[in-house]
Amino acid sequence: MYKKMNNTIKTTFPGILLFEFLIYLSAFCIIIGASFFWIVQVYQPFMQKSAQMNILSSLYSAHNALIRDIYNAPSNSDEWQKIDTCEIIWHTADGDIGWSQKDNRLIRSFGIYNPRTKSWHKRKRSIAATALNTVSFLVQKEAHNVKSVQIQYIVSDGKYSIKQNVLLRNRVIS
Repeated sequence: MYKKMNNTIKTTFPGILLFEFLIYLSAFCIIIGASFFWIVQVYQPFMQKSAQMNILSSLYSAHNALIRDIYNAPSNSDEWQKIDTCEIIWHTADGDIGWSQKDNRLIRSFGIYNPRTKSWHKRKRSIAATALNTVSFLVQKEAHNVKSVQIQYIVSDGKYSIKQNVLLRNRVIS
C-alpha cells in the first residue's frame, strides 16, 4: 500500500507555514494599528474644532436674536423694569422681554414680569446659547431715555469673546 519514494522525505508543503502566517498577521496588525492611530490623531482635533464652531454659531444666532430684541426695545427708561449687569428686562405691548445669564447659559424670557415682587408670572424661557462664562449688559441712559446697550460675552474656554454696542431703534433723538 505504501510506496517508498526514493528514500527522500518531502519537505515542502503546499500552502503556508504557521510561522509565515504569524508574520503576515503581525504585519497586517501593525498596518491597521498605525492607520487607526493616524485616523484618531486627525479626527480628535477636528471634532474639538467642530464642537467649538457649534458653540460659536449658536452664540452668534443668540446674539442676533438679542440684538433684534434690543433694537426694538422701548427707549423710555420707565419701560425698562430691570437693568442689571447680568439681566435686563423691558416692557413691550405684547409682554415683557428679558435676557439673563444663569448656569453658563444665555436665557431669553417672555411673559409678565412684576417689578415690585421681582418675579415672573406666565413666563416662557428659552435657552439661547450655552457654554458662556460671562455675559454682561451695560445700559447707557441719557436723561429718561435709554440710548444703547453694550453686550459682552466670554465663551467658557476663554478664547473667544464678543463685545458690541447696540443702539435702540425707538430712541428719541434730541
